[in-house]
Amino acid sequence: MNSNPQPSYSWPVSAISESTGICFEAVAIAMTSILGGIAGPFAGIEGPAGEVIRPATNIIAASQSPGWTRAIELMCSPVESAQRRLRELSRSLDVPLLLQLEKNKKRLDRTLEFYEKSEESLASVDAHLFAATEQRKSEVLRQPTIYLRSPTPKALASMEEILDRAPLLVYFNGELLAPCAKTDAVAIAVVGSDDLIDHGEDSTGFGHVEALRATLFMACSRAQLQTALGSDNASLTRMINQCLIIDASECPMQPDYDENDLRRGFNEYRRAVNDAVFARRNGRGMRFGARPGAAQDLRVAIAELATWVGKLPDQIQPYFRHVLTLPHRVMWMLLATCPNADDNQARELCQGAISASWWAVERQRFLVLDLVQAEENKRQDVIRAKMLGRLRRSPCKLRDLVRIFAVQRTALYQPILEELMNAGLVLSDGGVLRLANTVYQTPESQ
Repeated sequence: MNSNPQPSYSWPVSAISESTGICFEAVAIAMTSILGGIAGPFAGIEGPAGEVIRPATNIIAASQSPGWTRAIELMCSPVESAQRRLRELSRSLDVPLLLQLEKNKKRLDRTLEFYEKSEESLASVDAHLFAATEQRKSEVLRQPTIYLRSPTPKALASMEEILDRAPLLVYFNGELLAPCAKTDAVAIAVVGSDDLIDHGEDSTGFGHVEALRATLFMACSRAQLQTALGSDNASLTRMINQCLIIDASECPMQPDYDENDLRRGFNEYRRAVNDAVFARRNGRGMRFGARPGAAQDLRVAIAELATWVGKLPDQIQPYFRHVLTLPHRVMWMLLATCPNADDNQARELCQGAISASWWAVERQRFLVLDLVQAEENKRQDVIRAKMLGRLRRSPCKLRDLVRIFAVQRTALYQPILEELMNAGLVLSDGGVLRLANTVYQTPESQ
């Protein structure tokens, strides 16, 4: 690995990092989520087996610092401008043209159905791709919304007719981490629902949003995230497990301003956003193939990440299901923001992608372990207090003590009881548990 070039980042990453004081790695990961989210479902980069890896990355960022908030605002500003232009274009379409688009969509649907059943030559495939591209152009004109800021389920449902597939949803205040109807609905929008897919039902009353597969970027506080990690809400847990959890609370760097470089970086980021939206509108998606040298480095990074993830504690393994493709996704973002990079520059960018990915997963490991353990300590404190409260009333057997809990599995409470007994707070006399140094009132003495 020593022969590899040093990590490098594109002008947009450097500009936002320098202007906000947030480290390159944090900005690179966040930009991957935001730019990948608005690039749509057809954007991608060639993976190690020739597959297409989507760059869109769901992220929960445990930080609400002013610098971090400013960095996200800077990244979202060009996206909001592009979104306004799409909506203005859609509103400018006259009724006859909209009717023609609808007619074209039905015709293209029939064309696609025909070619999906066809076993003819490559020319049929070309025609199929052409028809799909034309259909996407039609869809995006009629459904121009690709980005929403802190949408409620009601807003999402009301915008279904103009909401494109796989939109980007950005939340700034951790709104989704408190289990509620909003959490359930948006979680379904982000990760789907096995129940809805299996049974074709919409028990949430939320239309067809379960098919959106939206990209989620959410900033929150550590306290909000800690509570969410300890939640037993199935939709919330499912959503969190689909997200990369990054700790951006302590990742400052010393700004080194150069006005011309900053202006160049912001201009190139706006250009990347516009290119990604244009490619999405045209049904192609912004795609990149494998680059010599960089492809080998990415394969090595995947192997090393796989080994590292395999050694993680079982309790946090579910939070790392999707990290093996993270270097490819960050690489896609760096190529999108540095489209003229030659093979040598691409390999330098690749080292930046790998460095940012390791930064993210290492910080996620420390953060999740810390918060999961803190939440487990809170849970044990509650159990301990309930046990002692029950034993203050009267002695009882273990089975009676377990009955005070909603989940009545003795194995869950035995370790805490043994801890109380080892500390001398609880005594056992013939299987009957009682508090030490406590005189209980008998019925005769009351």
